[in-house]
Amino acid sequence: MSLDTLMVEGPLRFDQIAAVTSLTEAEVAVLNPMYRLRILPGPGERFPVQWPVRGVAEFLAQEEAMRQHLPELTPDIKYEPEPVVYRVRSGDVLGSIAQKHGVRVSQLKAWNDLNTSVIRVGQKLIIHADPNKM
Repeated sequence: MSLDTLMVEGPLRFDQIAAVTSLTEAEVAVLNPMYRLRILPGPGERFPVQWPVRGVAEFLAQEEAMRQHLPELTPDIKYEPEPVVYRVRSGDVLGSIAQKHGVRVSQLKAWNDLNTSVIRVGQKLIIHADPNKM
C-alpha cells in the first residue's frame, strides 16, 4: 500500500477520522503510530498524518465532517514545548538572552534559580520558550 503524508490541523481524534472515512480507527492508528493517544494535538498547528494514496481525496473531502463528529469528546490538550538548554557565551547577558528567546529576564532567573543577573561563560540555562518566537 503506497502512502501519502497529509498535514492536518488538530485537534482531531482517530475515531472522528474513522467515522467518516473507509478506514477503521485501528487502521488509522497502525498508519500513524507516533500519536499514541490516538489524537492529533492542537489547535492551530498542522500535524503529519500518513494516509493511503487511494484515499487522499476522500480524506480531504471529509475533513470538515470529521471535526463535526462528536467534537465535545475532544479533550483539551496543552502543547508544552521541550525546554531549550542554552550555553552562555562570552559577552552574553541575561537581557540579550531573554530577548533572543522571547522571554523576560525574571522568567530566566526563576527557571534557573538565579538570585542575581550574574552568569558565567559555559553556564547552561534552561529556557521554556515558544519555539515559534525564537
